[in-house]
Amino acid sequence: MSRRLSSQSGFSLVEMMVSIGVFMVLAGAAFGLLIAAQQRQGTESELLDSFQAARLSLDDIVRDVSNAGYPPVSFFSAIPADTTRYAAAPFAWSPGYTAGASCAIGATCTLPAAFDLIIETDLSPPGANPSVSWVRYQLQGTTLYRSVIQKAAGVDPAQYVADNAPPVPYVENVVNNPSPGQLARLQALYPGMFANGP
Repeated sequence: MSRRLSSQSGFSLVEMMVSIGVFMVLAGAAFGLLIAAQQRQGTESELLDSFQAARLSLDDIVRDVSNAGYPPVSFFSAIPADTTRYAAAPFAWSPGYTAGASCAIGATCTLPAAFDLIIETDLSPPGANPSVSWVRYQLQGTTLYRSVIQKAAGVDPAQYVADNAPPVPYVENVVNNPSPGQLARLQALYPGMFANGP
């Protein structure tokens, strides 16, 4: 019995190396795109988180400013002896805001500080006894801080809030005045963001 040798077909070494080279180029391009997409997704996620935090804090600030000065003294049929139950003014300054003195900034009164605001409002839920609080917003560097404390009678609001209500970071990465480099980078990444300028 004799065996017949069959001719075997297959790829030559050169063909195999060319096919591996083509595969490596295609796989490298695919992984390069995947890495770029993951980096872009990370950047987009960080930007989305920043925008979401800014949106939520802006909602709170708008709500606080809209409610500033509530409840006024005219809200009560008889003026309460406890001055912490009503707002003397929408925004606190020193000295003399509780006495009804007018405020000419830099002349007759001072605000707490630059990039600083103290709002006087009722934060208690509807139906509860009014309890006026001081809400202070401070921009320090690139972080907006917020502190809340119940109003106290006969004290300087700026000093009282500073001494008794430590500020809590509220919004981070606040860009008040972007540098030309920061603005150019943002416009390059997101062309529609500042379509009409910052």
